Amino acid sequence: MMFIVCTIVTELIEEKAEDGKEMTDEKLALLEHITYIDENVLKAAGIDKELLEVKDEKSVVRILKIFDDKALDNLRNYRKKTLFNIGNEEKQNIVDGALISGKNWANIIETIKNDEELKNLVVKDSEQITTKKGKKYNLQICYQDPFSKQGIITYKGTTGYEEWDDNVKGISLKDTPCQDNALKFFQRNEKSFDDIVLVGHSKGANKAMYTTIVSDSDKISKCIGMDGQGFSNEFFKEYEAQIEKHGSKITNYSVDRDFVHVLMKQIPNSEQKYCEAYGVQKWAQFHTPFSMFKSQDGKMELNGSDKSPVFVNTNENRYTALLRKFTTYLMDKGKPEDVEKIVNYIGPFVGDFLGNGSFLKAIQQAKGSNFINLIRIFKEAIQFSKTENVTLKDWRGFFRTFGLKDTGEDNTESIDNQQTVYNVKTDENVIEYPTLESQDSLKSKKIITEQRDPYEKKYMFKSHKPEAETINQVISIEQPQWDVECER
Repeated sequence: MMFIVCTIVTELIEEKAEDGKEMTDEKLALLEHITYIDENVLKAAGIDKELLEVKDEKSVVRILKIFDDKALDNLRNYRKKTLFNIGNEEKQNIVDGALISGKNWANIIETIKNDEELKNLVVKDSEQITTKKGKKYNLQICYQDPFSKQGIITYKGTTGYEEWDDNVKGISLKDTPCQDNALKFFQRNEKSFDDIVLVGHSKGANKAMYTTIVSDSDKISKCIGMDGQGFSNEFFKEYEAQIEKHGSKITNYSVDRDFVHVLMKQIPNSEQKYCEAYGVQKWAQFHTPFSMFKSQDGKMELNGSDKSPVFVNTNENRYTALLRKFTTYLMDKGKPEDVEKIVNYIGPFVGDFLGNGSFLKAIQQAKGSNFINLIRIFKEAIQFSKTENVTLKDWRGFFRTFGLKDTGEDNTESIDNQQTVYNVKTDENVIEYPTLESQDSLKSKKIITEQRDPYEKKYMFKSHKPEAETINQVISIEQPQWDVECER
């Protein structure tokens, strides 16, 4: 009897392995959320633990077993009232940390537990981190697909003071300590697999992209990033050959108004895709890992026979792109010694404000540093505005972009409706993304969103190839325009 059972199981595994169907990028992005299940999420679920236990040889469904029906209901009904969310139950439902709502967390966990591909993944290795404030997180996790034997490594986004400081300093370094740590985690697991996929959000995406390039490993078949920031000029000069070889493995998805993917320069032969945001209640949520999943009222849309989540692709917001242009300007036109001083000034401030959650300490840090560096930043911004013909109206639009007039709507329009561009199906099925200079021409033209069956169509991007194809030329490449195509 036992022999018969083992034979059936073996045949099922072989059949699944021979199926050869790749897990969708959206599913891989959903898996990344496990690294974000921290003490905040556990407490909101009524679970008295500091950290989700991720143990070797445990399946994903066993790891998430701690979230029973009661815990999921606790997440859906979670409320945290503050002076800033009085009378707004949607904002009260937002869980600290990744800033994902409780009802969305319940949906994420439930979906992963029920997904045939995700729930059976087995943990092979993991690494935890304890911040200066004593908070614990699952920093990176290595899984194995029991059927295909493929390895999947997920890297968590920025965690604590050190990593925020590391983010900023990456503008002038070819390698940072956090990137090197991510590379070493990959290298200690590389020998266990013939095929590996890397996934990450925010800094985790940057780590995944960095590892894809610097490891120079042919075992990495693809890299999926979400809202991942770019790299320094020093990085491009050092790893030119590896970028030419491995850059095309990278796809980086970003919410159109995300404010992190625009920092520094993206890998030139990677694919950059922009997505509409859903469920955003405040500006910081444009950078949450779940905001790019098409969802409504705590329920994400699942599409196709494999029940994959959905990204709805759009154009990058013109004002968000302005931040990239300024960052690139600093990298290319600023004096190296001035850029280094600015970075050393901003790094600790951002580390305390975003990493430690202490605005007062961040202000003290900024005041304690050389005030001349703040003046340097303003001088560079003024010079940038003159050189690139950036007006005060552009800067006002930049700051207004992260505001929402109607916070109850799933909306990624620019505040200036005259400058909004939507996905649209034309006769040629192509529209161009307007540049900062050309978008004013849209003032007298409104493009209407196409009515579409969400279960039948997905909107995808492909980028125009920039004329510059070498790493040496990427320093001066303008942001590419985009085509939009509709596919099943």
